[in-house]
Amino acid sequence: ASVMADIRAQGFVVTSERDRLGALPGLIASFPLLLGAVGVGASLLLSAQILQTVRVGLEQRTREFGLLRMRGYRVADVRRLVMLEVVSSVALGATTGAVMGAGLGLWLTTTLRPQELGAGIDLPTGLAVVLMLALIVGTVASVALLFALLATQRIMRRDPFLLVMRG
Repeated sequence: ASVMADIRAQGFVVTSERDRLGALPGLIASFPLLLGAVGVGASLLLSAQILQTVRVGLEQRTREFGLLRMRGYRVADVRRLVMLEVVSSVALGATTGAVMGAGLGLWLTTTLRPQELGAGIDLPTGLAVVLMLALIVGTVASVALLFALLATQRIMRRDPFLLVMRG
């Protein structure tokens, strides 16, 4: 304290690092909450996009479904084909997106280094990152499966002849 008093006596302004940073550590500490809110919003938008994509894709192929059913495929067979296609394409897209997002997140966390600002944010590493990526991919694939199941139920109720004539 006497050193600071001597410096002040010479006409200099003395501030601590905490005073200079001000509210910055508190703002950085609120980032996980903000990211969570953005994640929920993005999840809702992603779900709407998946629903729209699956619905439009199935509606455009109703004639093909009718032809398959007229050739002797059961509703369960056609539904199985649709589910396999939806899950494979969504799983590939979700995995690619999750890996790219993890790479971007890793780059941001190594660039920003919130620990240096005293924010006290613990960054996930190793197994936690892998589990989060698996959870994201599994959730997206499950949502897509649910939407595909609902859409195929509606389409498969129609008469196969009408499906072919409509297309």
